[in-house]
Amino acid sequence: MKSATETVFARTPPHEHEKIVALKRLGSPLHYRFYFALTGPKTVMSDADFGEIIRLAGEDIPGLETSLKEQVRMLRHSGKTWFEHILDRLDEGVVSGLGEETLAGLVTGICETMDEILKVDNRPRFGSLSVARLGGMVVGRCMRRLAILSATRHRELAHWITAECSSVNWLVGDLLRDELFRHGRVGDGQQRTTPEEWAFSDELLDELLDIAAQRISKGQLQDKILDMPDTSGFMYGWRDIAGEEPPRAWAAEVTADDEAFIKFLIEMRGYAMSDRVYYPLHRHTLEMFFADADAVIQRLNGLLDGEYEARAREIQTAIEQARHL
Repeated sequence: MKSATETVFARTPPHEHEKIVALKRLGSPLHYRFYFALTGPKTVMSDADFGEIIRLAGEDIPGLETSLKEQVRMLRHSGKTWFEHILDRLDEGVVSGLGEETLAGLVTGICETMDEILKVDNRPRFGSLSVARLGGMVVGRCMRRLAILSATRHRELAHWITAECSSVNWLVGDLLRDELFRHGRVGDGQQRTTPEEWAFSDELLDELLDIAAQRISKGQLQDKILDMPDTSGFMYGWRDIAGEEPPRAWAAEVTADDEAFIKFLIEMRGYAMSDRVYYPLHRHTLEMFFADADAVIQRLNGLLDGEYEARAREIQTAIEQARHL
C-alpha cells in the first residue's frame, strides 16, 4: 500500500475527521463553506441548532422528543431527513464528550423516535446504512459511554428501553436483533464483535431478552404487528429473541383470515436490486413462519379468483422471483 505522501487522495482516519470538525477547519464538511461564502453549507445543521439538540437532551427530554419528531418530517436536499443528519453528527468524538444526563436523554429521545422514522424511511440501502441501523449504532455508542460513567444508570436505562420504549418495532427488529448478532448468538457467527463493541453485556442481554419476550407475548402488542412499519423486521427479531414457536403460532392464528394472510405475505417480502428493484418472497421465509410452506402456496393459488386476485398474483410473482435472486 502506498503511503499518504505518495497518494493523491489519502484516507482520513475517523479520529482526524472528528478533530477537523471540532476545530471547524477547512476540511470539515460542516464548516468549509464559511471559508468561501461566510455562511454554512445549506445541507447541514448549524452548530447552534445542533447544540440546542444536545442541550435539550440534558435538560428537557420531552422537548427533545418533540424536536426529533419534527426533524423526522423535514427533508434535506439529499432526500434524507434532518433526523438522520443528527444521527450522523453523533459520532464517537461528540458522544465521548457528553455527560451522563445528556447521554441518557439522547438515548431516550432517539429510542422514542425510531418507529416514527421507520414510517417515513424504511427502505434498504445499497452501499450505506439504513436509518434504523444508524439509530441503533448511535444508541449503542451512547450506551457504551454511559456504562463507563454509571453502570447503574446504564442498566436502568437498558431495562426501560426494553420494557417501555414506544418504538417496539425498531427495538425488536433492529436494536436487540443487531445486538444478538454482535454477541454471535444468531446467524453464522461472522458478525460477532468484541465485548468492547457491545451495548449490553451477556448477562444484561439475557435479562433484556426475557423482558422483550414477555412484552411481545401480550395480545395488545401482537394485535398491532401487521400494522407496524416493518412487520418483517419485527417477525425476524421476535424469532431470534423467543425462538421459532411463538411467532409461528401467532402467524398460524392471525393468517386464518384471508385478508390477514395476504397482508402478512406481502409484508414478509424481501428487497433485492438487479436490473431493477425486486421484492422476492423466499421459501425459507415461508418455512420459518408456517408449518407447511407447500400448503401456503396451495392456499395462495386458491385465492387467484375473487377479491384477492391482484395481490395473490403479486405474491406469486414474488415467490417466483425468489427462485432467481
